[in-house]
Amino acid sequence: EAIALARKANRQVMVGIGQCLLGEALTEKGDLTEAADTFRAYLDNFSELSRSDPKWRREVAVAHSKIAHIEQEEGKLDEALKSMHSCSDLIRDLLKGDPRNHDLERELAAIHNRVAILLTDMKKPDGALDNYRMAEEIYRRLTGIDPSNSNWQEGLARTLRNAGSLQGRQGKYAEALVALEESLGIFSSQADSDPRNTALQSEVAWTKYWIGVIYRGQRLFEKALAAQRENQCIYERLIADDPENINFRGELAVAHMSVATVLMYLGNKEEAQTEFLKARRELERVIKEAPTIVRWKKTLAEVNAWIAR
Repeated sequence: EAIALARKANRQVMVGIGQCLLGEALTEKGDLTEAADTFRAYLDNFSELSRSDPKWRREVAVAHSKIAHIEQEEGKLDEALKSMHSCSDLIRDLLKGDPRNHDLERELAAIHNRVAILLTDMKKPDGALDNYRMAEEIYRRLTGIDPSNSNWQEGLARTLRNAGSLQGRQGKYAEALVALEESLGIFSSQADSDPRNTALQSEVAWTKYWIGVIYRGQRLFEKALAAQRENQCIYERLIADDPENINFRGELAVAHMSVATVLMYLGNKEEAQTEFLKARRELERVIKEAPTIVRWKKTLAEVNAWIAR
C-alpha cells in the first residue's frame, strides 16, 4: 500500500509540474483564461499533496503567485493582491522553520516587489514604497553575502527600478534617478555578461524607459529623447530575433509612444505622429493576439488620445 501511495504521489507531482509548464506557455501566448484554469489545477494538485507532505507547500506558494500574475494581467487587482498574500503567508511560514534559507528569503523579497507593483496600480503609493524598502533590505543583505549571485543582483536591480519609477511619479526626481541609475548599472553589467539573455536586454530597455520618463519630468527633453530612443532600439532588436513575442511587441509600442511624447514636447509634431501611429499598429496586433491583457488596451487608449489631439 505504501508503494502504491508513493507511486500515486509521484504521478501527481509529474502532472503538477506539467500543469505549471503548460500554464506558463499559455501565459506567454496570451491565452490568460486557459492559463488561469491550468494554474488553478496546479494549485489544487499541490494543495492535496501538501496535506500529506508539507514539503510541497512551496509549490502551493508558487501556484498562488502564478495565479496572481494572471489576475493582475486581467485587471483583477484585489484578487491578485489576495493571491499574493496567500503566497507570502506560506513563504513566511516556511522561513520560520528554516530562517537561514536564502532561497526562501529571495522569494519573500520578490513577493514584496510584486505586492508593491499591485499597490502602485491600486493607487496606494505609501504601501508600495514600504514593500519596496522591505524587498531592497533583503536583496542588499543577500548580495552582501554573495555579490556574484546573479539572481539576487537582478532582484535588487528590479526593486530599485520599480521604486525609482514610483518616486518619479511622485515628483521625487533626484531620488528616482539615484535608484534608476544604480538599477541600470546592475542590469547592464548582467546583460554584458550574458548577451544572449533577452530577458536581461529587456530589463535594460525598461530601465532606460523610466530614466527617460524622469528626464521628461525634469524638462530635459533631449536627454529624455536619447533614453527613449535607446529603449526603442533594444526592443526593435529583440523583436527582429523573436517576432512572435507578444510582450516585446507591446513594450516596443510603449517605446514608440514614449519617443512620440517627447517629440511633442520638442515641437516635432509630424515625427511624433508617425511614432504614435507605429505604436497603434503594434498594439492593435498585440491585442488581437492577446485580447484579455488589460494593460495593452489601456495603452492603446492613451495612444489614440494623443493621435486625436
